[in-house]
Amino acid sequence: SRVGTLLVTRYLDPFSQLSHEAFVSRLVATLAVFAMGMLFSLYLAWSFSRPLQDLTEAARKVAAGDLSVQVSPAGGDEIASLSRTFNEMVQRLRENRLLEERLHFAERSTALGRLASGVAHEIRNPLNFINLSIDHMRQRLGPGEAERRADFDRILGNMKSEISRLNRLVGDFLSFGKPMRLDPRPCALDEVLKEVASLVEHKARDQAIAIALEAEPGLPRIVADPELLKTCFLNLMINALDAMPAGGLLGLAVRRREGEHEEIEIEVRDTGRGMTAEEIRSAFEPYFSTKDTGLGLGLALTHKIIADHGGSIVLESEPGKGTTVRLRLPRRARAVAPEAPGRPAVPAAAR
Repeated sequence: SRVGTLLVTRYLDPFSQLSHEAFVSRLVATLAVFAMGMLFSLYLAWSFSRPLQDLTEAARKVAAGDLSVQVSPAGGDEIASLSRTFNEMVQRLRENRLLEERLHFAERSTALGRLASGVAHEIRNPLNFINLSIDHMRQRLGPGEAERRADFDRILGNMKSEISRLNRLVGDFLSFGKPMRLDPRPCALDEVLKEVASLVEHKARDQAIAIALEAEPGLPRIVADPELLKTCFLNLMINALDAMPAGGLLGLAVRRREGEHEEIEIEVRDTGRGMTAEEIRSAFEPYFSTKDTGLGLGLALTHKIIADHGGSIVLESEPGKGTTVRLRLPRRARAVAPEAPGRPAVPAAAR
């Protein structure tokens, strides 16, 4: 019986063998071309889809309010052009947001300024009357009443001190609420800084605080309003002293800054308690303060004065590591509109 079939093929001519080999070669070549085509198609799909995915992800972030995103425009095709257009759109959105913040800050400052001016005028008149009454009471005390006069002088001196403090607060109200009028004239910043440092020297000595002043020799004079700058420096120094109730070091420096526009940099640094990131972000806002006393107008007023001089102010601080404030002023005051509170870098006077 038949168990199986054995098929034996034998090429009897060279032509059939060559034909078979050619078929195998064509098949291998076709498969190779197909594989290369698939790989090339995958690469093209990835190269086109990846930028679109990046744009989609960036658009999601912008929609969520993050305007710091940027996409990298690779190549010179339509997708690269779309990426550049997207970056331009985000830049305009950033500019619009900044303008809105400045407008909001200006509107709020105007409203607060009107309120502050009204309140300040209403408070200053009775304060002046009380101050004059105290002087009149002192004059009524006879020279023979030494012991009684000493007690009265002490009490009245405390009252006048508190009245002076209230007058300073009222002055801050008025200064912040009215338009700034610069009286620019040539002045030496190192001399202005030394003069203000002498005003706080007694307070610093009482708190065991050393004052170190470094002034670069040969500094040029700048055209600015020295009285307004004294207000800035005094605000910064007083707040630096308040940040060091247990003593420390108040460092003052004034130096030249070379660049496109020659500037003078003033540095006020302390070794006090420092500020948190949240406090730094709010430091330039009016009526923000980390102290139990004061109105929180010191740094806002300082920022306004420096901005009106065409300068800039930067604050660096960490909790427990002190605070450094750097003011940069041009050689000649160039008044500009103050910017919105720094969020920052921008801002130690409003602690």
